[in-house]
Amino acid sequence: MEATRRPRRYRRLADLVLLGGALASVGAWQAAAVVVRERENANFELVAATQARQVATLSDHERLLHSVLAQLPLRRYHLRVTDLGRHVASQAGGARVLFDSAEMATTPGSFQPTGPVDTADRRVHLTQGGGRWWQVELQRAPVRALTQPGPLAVLLAALAGSVALWATLRAFANQRQRAEALAARLSRQARESEARLRNVIDSTVDGIVTVDSGGRIAGINAAAVRMFGYTEAELVGREVTVLMPPAEMQRHGELLRAYLAGEAVLAHASTLELVGLRRDGSLFPIDLAINEVQLDGERHLVGMLRDVSERRAAELAFEESQRQLRRADALRRSIYDSAPFAIVATDLRGVVQALNPAAENLLGYSADELVGRATPEIFHERHELALRAAQLSAELGETVGAGVDALVARARRGRPDEREWTCVRKDGQRVPVVMVVSSMTSDRGEPVGYMTIAYDITERKRAEEHIHHMAHHDALTGLPNRALLQERLGAALVRAKREADCMALMFIDLDRFKNINDSLGHHVGDGILKIVAERLRAAVRASDTVARMGGDEFVVLLPKVAHMDDCELVARKIISTLGEPMQVGVHELRVTPSIGVAAYPEAGDDPVTLMRAADAAMYHAKAEGRNTVCMYDESMTRDSAERLRMENDLHEALARGELRVYYQPQFDCANGQLVGAEALLRWDRPVQGMVAPADFISMAEDNGLIVPIGGWVLLEACRQARQWERLCGRPLRVAVNLSPRQIEADHLADDVAEALRLSGLAPQSLELEITESAIVRDPLSTAAVLERLRALGISIAIDDFGVGYSSMSYLRQLPVDKFKIDRAFLDAVPASPNDSRLAAALIAMAHTLQVGLVAEGVENEEQLSFLRAHGCHEAQGYFLGRPMTADAFLALIEAPGVVAH
Repeated sequence: MEATRRPRRYRRLADLVLLGGALASVGAWQAAAVVVRERENANFELVAATQARQVATLSDHERLLHSVLAQLPLRRYHLRVTDLGRHVASQAGGARVLFDSAEMATTPGSFQPTGPVDTADRRVHLTQGGGRWWQVELQRAPVRALTQPGPLAVLLAALAGSVALWATLRAFANQRQRAEALAARLSRQARESEARLRNVIDSTVDGIVTVDSGGRIAGINAAAVRMFGYTEAELVGREVTVLMPPAEMQRHGELLRAYLAGEAVLAHASTLELVGLRRDGSLFPIDLAINEVQLDGERHLVGMLRDVSERRAAELAFEESQRQLRRADALRRSIYDSAPFAIVATDLRGVVQALNPAAENLLGYSADELVGRATPEIFHERHELALRAAQLSAELGETVGAGVDALVARARRGRPDEREWTCVRKDGQRVPVVMVVSSMTSDRGEPVGYMTIAYDITERKRAEEHIHHMAHHDALTGLPNRALLQERLGAALVRAKREADCMALMFIDLDRFKNINDSLGHHVGDGILKIVAERLRAAVRASDTVARMGGDEFVVLLPKVAHMDDCELVARKIISTLGEPMQVGVHELRVTPSIGVAAYPEAGDDPVTLMRAADAAMYHAKAEGRNTVCMYDESMTRDSAERLRMENDLHEALARGELRVYYQPQFDCANGQLVGAEALLRWDRPVQGMVAPADFISMAEDNGLIVPIGGWVLLEACRQARQWERLCGRPLRVAVNLSPRQIEADHLADDVAEALRLSGLAPQSLELEITESAIVRDPLSTAAVLERLRALGISIAIDDFGVGYSSMSYLRQLPVDKFKIDRAFLDAVPASPNDSRLAAALIAMAHTLQVGLVAEGVENEEQLSFLRAHGCHEAQGYFLGRPMTADAFLALIEAPGVVAH
């Protein structure tokens, strides 16, 4: 502000000089012009009179001045008016002071004193004269008038001098003002630049510390202050070693002193990795870069600090991730090399890029022989590729080539393709494999090739074929069972209808076979059944089917016959063949059959009708004395009528209370403890007596009565189990069979929940058994039903496991807790090595799938020992306990120390 005011004062001074000079010039000119002329003929009186009139109108102080002047001889005196500061008033100013008008005092010419000045002691205070005291001086000497142009020259000279002086002062003032403005601007820019630099330094994330030659902190920025936890005032002036941990203070302090003393040369491109010490005592890693600067002639060091805690943590995390990646890569490589299944990587054209040792072993080729070659041309058969290409073309709606496209068409669309293939080894051997082909992508998600994983399923195929054979064949005789017979019967009917041919079905029942079992034992009976099976196969054509329905019942399917007489001839041949003596051990026995024959189209045109007709004819043969053949005709409808009466009675049996629930105990194989019971349905027909389940269960299934009957059995079993729990004080599991019709009912889960609620039985004490045939009917729907049942807290078991040939894929998807091995797998155990291996395989499979296992049909000590040795969980059978009433089962529970034999 002071610098700004000075140029302004200079400009005012110049302006005052100019104004003063101009006033002075004008005053001199006026003073010379206002002259009292001493001429005799002068009209001074007129002027004085005029002025007197004018003065009469002035204010009081002007009147006072006028009175003073009036007392003096104007023609002899001249006046000069000054203030007490000796500043001469201009003529115009003086005239205004004295006369109120400059025109009154204006007289042509110049005013000059001509003699000594006689100063009268007269002062006047003029109010309109700025409020100051003024002095009036009068000159007594005569005044002469000058008429030459002197006053004008004086005026011009004075004005010129004033202007020159004003211009000089004005130029000086302007130059000084510009200099001061420039200095101020430079100073302001310097301050702004300094502020900006300070802001940049304070806002940087890196710390900056300046150290003087004495090792003290001369300056520090905000980042460094925050970094170390101090304030700036706490650090400036202190030794820089305060920022170093004690363990490194000596080493870094000596290095710092060497730098400051010039004994060590700074490496400007290097960065030191140090440890900093915060105010709170914590340590943190820093990067330090040092530069040398000269400040006020003194050597300083400037350190650039960066807190690298996050970077160091990131580096450590990165190093750890790299170690994990290396471990993962080593693990992947180990898995890749040691995997028991083949892994083959190909490019998009199917050309092999890499393969693992398992692939070399599977295919019989070395890696060098396969890399660079296309997979379809090496180990895939053309006809299989063509078949797969046709399937994919129909599935995807576009043409798929019979080459690599047949392998990768689905994988190319982002869907892994898993299916069975046959691979051809180098030695020509064909190996069944399961191949999973999936797409490989780059980091950017672009497809780069395909990964194929394959494993040999030869053993699994053999096991499946064996299981399939056992599921469709009788375990004792090796004959087709009911399931396979149904398939072949259906196919034979379709062919006969298409070709308008005849076909026939024979039902064969061994007369009084039960007597052999009861008197000589089951092993003798089994021997007889095997011999019968062999002789039946020998008595018919290779195209005919001999099946065992169970027990001592056999069926012969003749898919093509010319005349009904041919059927009777075959039947007579069978009677003759079976009539030959049979040697079983030390026993030589003879058996006779009763045979019933039903032919298409006379007896019926569907499998069920034909089997019923053949069964009716067989019972008619028994009624006629056995060891004979009976051809079905309409006269046998009496049997159908009886069957109808049975069906009607069955409708009323539930209402009349004729149905009974028997319980067969189940034991823990490991400790022999009683763990539960299976609920079995019986019908106590009033006149005929106890009816076997096989005689009415299928009937109830056919007419739908099995649903209400099954619901009654479920509720009765739950109530009985709850009563046992209350009486004996410990929970016992009860197993109830579900028919396919019940599973298909929408309300099954609700019925089970209601039975549990009404009985008060805990869900954990209830086990529901379903047959494999029910699963095969509709696997997806069955799985959904079982999921709802499992949600109630009950357990699920598959009954007669192995008979219905469930797919392994179905078993993996079903919520199953337990398998029940069918009695057919135990009939020849442990005498038959093959049957023993199969039973052991089923037990191992249950262990692998982590499900429980119950063996039914245990008939002797050897079978029980076999089951225990192979880890079977539970068992039931006549050897352990026959089906019994609820009271008998309660007595068994209450008996002390009840264990399996």
